[in-house]
Amino acid sequence: MIGFSWSQVFLVWRKELLDIIRDRRTIMAMIIVPLLVYPILIIGVSQVGIRQVEKIRARMGTVAIIPENMTSELGRVISADSTLQVLHIEDAEEALQDGSVDALLLVPNDFEEKLHDQQSMYLTLRADMSNDQGREVLERVQGILVDWRKEIVVERLEEEGVPPDLAEPFLISSENSAGARKMGGSLMGQILPVLLVVMMMTGALYPAIDVTAGERERGTLETLLVSPSSRFALVLGKYLTVFTASMVTTLANLISMAFTVFYLLGSAKVAGADGLGISGLMDWRAFFAVLALMIPMALFFCALAMLVASFARSYKEAQNYLSPLLIACLTPTYLGLLPGFEINYNISLIPVANVVLLAREFFLGNYPWNYFMVSAATLSGFAIIMLHQTAELFSQESVLGGASSGGKISWRALIRKEATARKEVLQLSQIGPVFAMVLLGFFYIGSPLQLQNVRLGLVITQILVIAGIPILALRMMRIDVVETLRLQNPGFAKPAFALLIWPAATLLAALAASLQGLVIEVPESYRAMMERLVASEMNGNILVAVLIFAVVPGICEEILFRGFVLRGLLGRMKPAQAIFWTAVVFGAFHFDIYRFVPTTVLGLILGWVTYKTGRLWPAMVIHIANNAFAVIASNLSSYSGLEWLRDGGDVPLGVILGVIAISGFGVYGLLRASAAPKPTPATDPPV
Repeated sequence: MIGFSWSQVFLVWRKELLDIIRDRRTIMAMIIVPLLVYPILIIGVSQVGIRQVEKIRARMGTVAIIPENMTSELGRVISADSTLQVLHIEDAEEALQDGSVDALLLVPNDFEEKLHDQQSMYLTLRADMSNDQGREVLERVQGILVDWRKEIVVERLEEEGVPPDLAEPFLISSENSAGARKMGGSLMGQILPVLLVVMMMTGALYPAIDVTAGERERGTLETLLVSPSSRFALVLGKYLTVFTASMVTTLANLISMAFTVFYLLGSAKVAGADGLGISGLMDWRAFFAVLALMIPMALFFCALAMLVASFARSYKEAQNYLSPLLIACLTPTYLGLLPGFEINYNISLIPVANVVLLAREFFLGNYPWNYFMVSAATLSGFAIIMLHQTAELFSQESVLGGASSGGKISWRALIRKEATARKEVLQLSQIGPVFAMVLLGFFYIGSPLQLQNVRLGLVITQILVIAGIPILALRMMRIDVVETLRLQNPGFAKPAFALLIWPAATLLAALAASLQGLVIEVPESYRAMMERLVASEMNGNILVAVLIFAVVPGICEEILFRGFVLRGLLGRMKPAQAIFWTAVVFGAFHFDIYRFVPTTVLGLILGWVTYKTGRLWPAMVIHIANNAFAVIASNLSSYSGLEWLRDGGDVPLGVILGVIAISGFGVYGLLRASAAPKPTPATDPPV
């Protein structure tokens, strides 16, 4: 950890906080707006909603009965309700479609005869359920018909001299054991955690942008960097500023929401309703427990926002980075809305999801402090890692760069070879938008194609989207494709030794999958689905399967990840960090939670090989060999003695020892082949 003094940290924190306080727009956004928006929205919307519901209930509903000559008895029963009117319309179906009538009641032609003969029959109610008025009228008519049916049953039983209770030997009533407080906590546990995440993120976004990209754009960052304070003290002081702003914004939102709810409950009491008061609706211990949970949550979000904003060279660019980040952070919050998800030790390790489920437990009156401690440690640990990474970025000279638009795009470069191509390092400002285009192409082009034809769609997606878009972007930015993607001739030794490393890479990925299975158990439905996919797509001509599922992805995915993404991250990160984050993105790109860890482990090995060799071809060899092994293993696993290829466990000891020996030799050879040649000692010229 970089040395610093707390006096320097608090000096930076005080300076940044004063800048925020002096900015009236920031104060308005942080405090004034939250205090005003909830009373206006909640009270205003609730009053308008109540008014609309009363208006719908008081409105006269219209019902048409088909056929029209069956309206005597039914019309009398329905018209007894003062809020319903029976209309006589020739084309009732068309009237229902154009809204002239709210509901239709379809009855048999011999309705009255069957009713008189005590025969059973079907009545059909039809309404436009997307329309509030139609839905309300249907419910009214249905209630009237149910009551009338009960009256008819009672009359028939009395005519036969049978007690009405004989038709109903017992009655069923349901009671809610949760109580009003627990029900209120359940409702708030579904809504409030999502709002907390939004509050935290919005409270951290703009201060994080202002203290990083904003200062860089204004040209005031250089003054801070030449001060006696260490880089880490500067980062920590700025981080505390963002944390303070986020907490103040969140508290202002919570106070505004609490007083608004208190006002609504008090209004209900004044109006004569059964008001519980806010203490009857929520346990105050839950409120303070959520406040305690907000601290590690704010630590995480503020560190994440500062880290991402530090990559940006301008305020606008930082906004472009952080807006998708807000959407990504909201995705895990939906776990709190899905049934069956409860907090446990596994979910406690997942940021955002742990906060949502813990807050829901607090509102329900449960206080699992063991999960709270694990979640707090996880969030704080991630915050420390991201804060350290931000300090590393501030220690680089590139942080002094002002606003930059990145590589200029030249459409002419697509069809005409440029005289000179720039040989510069890719920046995050360049790889970010390109990777976003790859994701868009994957979803909107690749996915529909693969749904129609898996093999053809996969080939087109890999070539045109995953590999094509990065190459196209480099051409448009007039950057040397071969140099940037490390596609120079690697010679024979490096790919050959890389092939010897492949068995260890595959075995380590399989081990990682087994370890992940201890935490996240793979459901049987997923296993069955994958087996059906393998059986349908990888049988037949094995060479074609290897070409489609091994060679093409092995080349194209390496161009995107170890070629394009890794090269861009190496310009702003240390090699180990760049390799790690490239592997994480590589694992997440496959959109399969059950394959995330093994795919990430494979990505780590591929990134290390690419960095050590300085060429992309060795990583391609390992990637192709790994995929080809999966294709071939699916065809050989049915043979006796090779069942471990399918199950992934109980690998024979001889196989493990053989892999260690072969891959160990491969690593040794690869390092020797990639070692820089020793400089030749200078010799004096002959006299």
